[in-house]
Amino acid sequence: MPRRHGNLRDQEQALLRQRRAQAGIDVPSDFSWGLALSGGGVRSATFNFGLLRALAKNHVLKRFDYLSTVSGGGYVGAMLGRLYGPAQGAREVENGLAADDSLLLWWLRNNGRYLAPAGGRDLLMAGASMLRGFMATQLEIGILLLCIGMFTVLPHVLLALLGTPPVFLGNLWSLWFLAVPLLLLAAGALCWAYWFSRDRQDHALRDLLSVLLALLAALALAVQGLWPQLQSDIELGPRLLAYAVLVGALLIAPLGWLLRLPLRACPPEQQRLRLTHWLGWVLLGGAGVLLLGVCEAVTWHLVVRLRESGNFTLVSSSVLGSTGLAVVLLRALLPTLLERLRQQGLPSAYGSQLANLLGLALLAFLLLAWLTLLQAFLYLGGNLLSPGAAMQPWLPLLYWALVLAALGFYIGISGANLTQLNLASLHYFYRSRLARTYVAVANHGGAEARFPASLLVPAERQLIEGIESLREILPGDDVALADYQPHAYGGPLHLINCCINQTLDDRTHSYNADRKGVALTVSALGVETGTHGPRPPLGMERSSLAQWATISGAALSTGMGSRTSAGLAALVFMTGL
Repeated sequence: MPRRHGNLRDQEQALLRQRRAQAGIDVPSDFSWGLALSGGGVRSATFNFGLLRALAKNHVLKRFDYLSTVSGGGYVGAMLGRLYGPAQGAREVENGLAADDSLLLWWLRNNGRYLAPAGGRDLLMAGASMLRGFMATQLEIGILLLCIGMFTVLPHVLLALLGTPPVFLGNLWSLWFLAVPLLLLAAGALCWAYWFSRDRQDHALRDLLSVLLALLAALALAVQGLWPQLQSDIELGPRLLAYAVLVGALLIAPLGWLLRLPLRACPPEQQRLRLTHWLGWVLLGGAGVLLLGVCEAVTWHLVVRLRESGNFTLVSSSVLGSTGLAVVLLRALLPTLLERLRQQGLPSAYGSQLANLLGLALLAFLLLAWLTLLQAFLYLGGNLLSPGAAMQPWLPLLYWALVLAALGFYIGISGANLTQLNLASLHYFYRSRLARTYVAVANHGGAEARFPASLLVPAERQLIEGIESLREILPGDDVALADYQPHAYGGPLHLINCCINQTLDDRTHSYNADRKGVALTVSALGVETGTHGPRPPLGMERSSLAQWATISGAALSTGMGSRTSAGLAALVFMTGL
């Protein structure tokens, strides 16, 4: 064991000895007890609470040195840890949990399900929270998609400055398509460079001769066929395309030979690996360029049809409205749909794939909708403001600059608050209710306390009537994670577990195909993942117990471990789930 970890182990054993002394138990120092409470929402919290009471009734709860919780087990685990304090040691907590008439038992029986909204008032509050978050999320998505759209239409906007486009472009709907042949040429050259990187170098002269022959043939074809065709036929016709394809095919080998020259000092295996990586990036770039071209072409065609129909305002409003309605319907129906599919025996993998496809389709639909509106504003904006006015070549660029300025202004004033988008999620709604229900059990005895007395005492009518309403957040309901130390009063070392998204391993930089995430464990003493040893809780001073219990209990998020996918993450984010 490294010395640093050995010191941590010594510190851990010292804490355990202090904990046992506070709990009044004497066991060998090399023997530790641990209790793990699993997840499953309120039902698992209820089951785990019964388990804790059974252990307390048998006077063995105080023997556990560690308490490891996740999800619903973290609700009752946080509650248990909060019960320990200067006035309530291990013996008092154990006796209070074992009692059948405690105020704690009454409290959880009546409010344990407060996490799930029920009743008109609760549903109204939940709906208001969801609507507010949904609108903020759609605004940010719109800004992001507009930025992508601005980049997509820029070549066409610059081309509009010419007034009449060059004849050789023909009916090309997107200038992005012009980059596709160049990327195909680069991909072919990288393939040839790969075949030139042999383990044996006794074919170098033969390779050079073949490259020279291909180069001479390309030059001859260009001089004798392509150049005369360019002079006689300025349109992009079949014959011109045929000559261009033949010249490009002959140039692949010479270009591949040139690409390999900078790698000659590397071993052949490393040459092939680098060339393969470069080919992958070129293919990815080609797919991206092709996607941009298709999006621009489709939306441009739609704008032309809208202009011809004369119903642009009505149709565009309908498109954007139907897109928003689709997002709202998915937000309302998707959880129920996936649950019913699971109950009917459909494997969870199929449900995840369905959600992935829905997310990708919705994202594509939103991108096309915003891009259509952007192109309509750029090319039809003048007609909307001044019907019948002639379209000036410089107007699209002016409108593009105005949109860019507006986007830049918004991003400039809101960019520093980018993380506030997290406020749009249901995390804070969930966290607030979790804090008031389970974490607040130690908030008693003060002037602004939630409870008039300790929850470990017998439930009496006078005490019950003195409990503050759950609808209000009170000081002391939550506690900073650094101050949450039940082990200092004879309780267990509480380890809160959760899964954080990690599709790229931070040690090997390889794709984490199986789990797509790592386990994260936090406590008042530090933080640890499966990829490194324990570390002090730097940067976590402002985090709280309820915050981490909520993170641990998140059943649905953009990062879901092995079930993570691009479409599902987009769907969860766009719908605010």
